[in-house]
Amino acid sequence: MHPAIIAAGVAVGAAIVAALVTKPKNQPVGVTPAGNTVQPVNTAPASISLPGVPMPPNVSSFAESVQKNGKAVPYAHNLHDYLKAHGYDQSDKLASLVKDFQVNHNSDNVAKTLSGALAQDGHFDERTSAALTIYTGDPIPPDPKAPKEPPPTLGEVLTSKTPGTVAIAGFNLYQFLKANAKIVNGQWDDTGVNKATETSLVMSFQNAVNTDPKFPGPAYAPTPKPPIMIPKLDVTGELGPVDPLSPTRRALNLNFPPGVL
Repeated sequence: MHPAIIAAGVAVGAAIVAALVTKPKNQPVGVTPAGNTVQPVNTAPASISLPGVPMPPNVSSFAESVQKNGKAVPYAHNLHDYLKAHGYDQSDKLASLVKDFQVNHNSDNVAKTLSGALAQDGHFDERTSAALTIYTGDPIPPDPKAPKEPPPTLGEVLTSKTPGTVAIAGFNLYQFLKANAKIVNGQWDDTGVNKATETSLVMSFQNAVNTDPKFPGPAYAPTPKPPIMIPKLDVTGELGPVDPLSPTRRALNLNFPPGVL
């Protein structure tokens, strides 16, 4: 075969592969005092709300603004650096850093709109973890020993001002995949990602889907026939297969589809 034809075939093949396998754009937007990279965010937990309830407008621009100029930026970076260096060491220093971040995050009305109000108790729980991700773009899973958030009241279920636990856990998982995974044929390919982090984030998401009444899943039943129904998920810590699409992937794709946000 003529070399020119072979070269053309190779070029076409490369173009097809590039179209099928994409890596989300993750140009760093800054660094923390300890030199940890700050990844971009363009969504937030508030992008999920109860079906039929309008979500807060301009979530994308709000998230970017908070990441760059929010009142809690220095506190977020200090907490992120400490967790990266020491993990959940249960120290007074960690509790102090967490509480400083929680207090300053809550003092920023725009930031609080994106995540809901944080408990100001010094525990690195799921909502605090997701809020921190807004500032760093680099999710750190919640401390397994932190107290679980109590079930939402009816008023909290019916308002978009308080993102539910699926929104919190889904945002964290989405941001992790966006920063570390590839998109192949329109779905996440998590080959080569940090499995310990991914497993923790996926388990948090699966537990949230099973228990959050703000999400159209097992705990959601405002009518006899909800508009969307996700079955109860097995809490495995794995995304599951692409073909057929696993229930965990289907639940995540409802509000955080690959490559769209």
